[in-house]
Amino acid sequence: MAKMFDSMNADHVAFINAQKLFFTASSAGGRDANVSPKGIFPLKILGPNEVAVLDLFGSGNRTAEDIAEGGRVTLMFCSFDEEPLILRLFCYGEAIRPDDARFEKFLSNWSGTKMDGVRQIFSYKVTMVQTSCGYGVPKFRYEGEKKFASKLLR
Repeated sequence: MAKMFDSMNADHVAFINAQKLFFTASSAGGRDANVSPKGIFPLKILGPNEVAVLDLFGSGNRTAEDIAEGGRVTLMFCSFDEEPLILRLFCYGEAIRPDDARFEKFLSNWSGTKMDGVRQIFSYKVTMVQTSCGYGVPKFRYEGEKKFASKLLR
């Protein structure tokens, strides 16, 4: 059964940090929902109700378009091992681009990593956290990042 929370607790943070993959869903202006898979490296938890995600060049920019139109964003994390769980973060977002005075401060959350190809950083304000059972999610094994991603994030 689904459970709702006002913010992320320590168990939620530990679960998110243990994942290798998450999904971003967004929509605005009556358009179809957009869903994108993401590797976990670009995500940083900044507080119980704040998450930041690096957005790299090379893919569409639909999430930024939806955010600009006031659209909502949902980040979904699934357990692919023996312990079933789905965790969703319901959010409002903001795109912070390199010409924004706050960009370098946000980028410092990934200190120690040289990064090429960062288009923007999404700052998400979490309005609700939801957990559910996840028994329908199959088991998968993580094999590593794709070579392209490792070239951008080195």
